[in-house]
Amino acid sequence: MQVLKGGALPRLMEMTHSNSSAEAVKALYAVSAIVRNFPLGQEAFYLEGGPLLLQVFLVFLSMPLWDDCGVIVPGESRVRASVDSFILGVNN
Repeated sequence: MQVLKGGALPRLMEMTHSNSSAEAVKALYAVSAIVRNFPLGQEAFYLEGGPLLLQVFLVFLSMPLWDDCGVIVPGESRVRASVDSFILGVNN
């Protein structure tokens, strides 16, 4: 409850768009922790544009991930599994 009152959720949602993939993933996990099994967190997530955030992630994950040399980056399935677990509220 204090996390919601302190305004952390909107900031964490912004951080998911960070240029640092480590920061973005950590922010996504933090958002997940706030909304999982917490109806007030889920409501706040919805009101802050959470469905759009998830849509952006799903569109991103539907595109191939390439490194600077034009090679598919390994680990895309791990990222997809992380987002799936976030959406479904399950741990892989």
